[in-house]
Amino acid sequence: MWRTTLIYLEHLLVATHGTLRSQGKQTHFAAFNHDSRQLVSGEFFVAVRGEYSDGHDYLLYAVQLGAAGLLVEARVINNLAQETLAQLEHVTIVVVENTRLALRQYAAYILERWHPTVIAVTGSVGKTTTKEAIATVLAQSFPTFRSWQGYNDLLGIPLSLGRLEPQQQFAVLELSCDHPGEITELCNIVHPHTGVITHVSPTQLQYFGDIEQLVQEFGQLFTCLPADGYSVLNEDNWYDLPAVTSLLPMKTARYDYTASLPIGYISQVAATWQGLQAHYYSRRVNGSETAQGRGIQLASRLVGGHHVATMHMAYLVGKFYGVPEEHAHTR
Repeated sequence: MWRTTLIYLEHLLVATHGTLRSQGKQTHFAAFNHDSRQLVSGEFFVAVRGEYSDGHDYLLYAVQLGAAGLLVEARVINNLAQETLAQLEHVTIVVVENTRLALRQYAAYILERWHPTVIAVTGSVGKTTTKEAIATVLAQSFPTFRSWQGYNDLLGIPLSLGRLEPQQQFAVLELSCDHPGEITELCNIVHPHTGVITHVSPTQLQYFGDIEQLVQEFGQLFTCLPADGYSVLNEDNWYDLPAVTSLLPMKTARYDYTASLPIGYISQVAATWQGLQAHYYSRRVNGSETAQGRGIQLASRLVGGHHVATMHMAYLVGKFYGVPEEHAHTR
């Protein structure tokens, strides 16, 4: 099966400062993969150490499945038996000190080189659906990348960005966290221009202790945005709103599902098996107004009233980046 070239060997070597141990026939590759069980021929296998297993134990198996390249750690490759090395060296092998760190270095490098506008989505729940909805809206007007499946942490985001294409103008990335400081670490890699926080609920307290610490962790996304950055915040859901709003950049869409806020609100929600419909009403902001009084009808094929926020956030992001209204409000 034909696949787009997304990873170039020269980029990988420059980004990671890796050593080229051997060079196979290919100098460009379809994607990264760290799971030999899901490996597709032509991909670059990344040997990652985990809590219970080590990808270096599956190098031969990965090559047998068609891996065109291997990203490995020096501590392992330098101690392999010569007969094992002989079975590997017909493919490209890049040696680094730490494969997890190398992936992060590659992700930061390729984002800087191809410079898509990065939109980061985080929250307790609804991240994947919101990421997909935003990417779908933007893709109607611009070439758009979306992070792969549920790859959303310090390992998954760099692996996913192995599929980024140079012509893509936007990258919509889902960010997750299971320890304090992870959102900041991810932002230091991807440098988002827009931050979206979907929903806060007490679902990760085993990592953060209490809801206030979780709120602060998600809120770090806003501190990492540039001066001209944009954020989307559902005020109806925040436990410690004053602490978070102090972190907001100048350009922020803040809303709830009542008419109580001065900026915007959702009403007239209709949820059926065919999808959702709702009206979004904008209010006067800094002397200007976009839809005062008349409202904008939003529509989506998502099923369930809980997806109103998802639909709304996708509309707001698309509108901010210039997606025509007829495309931004329906998907």
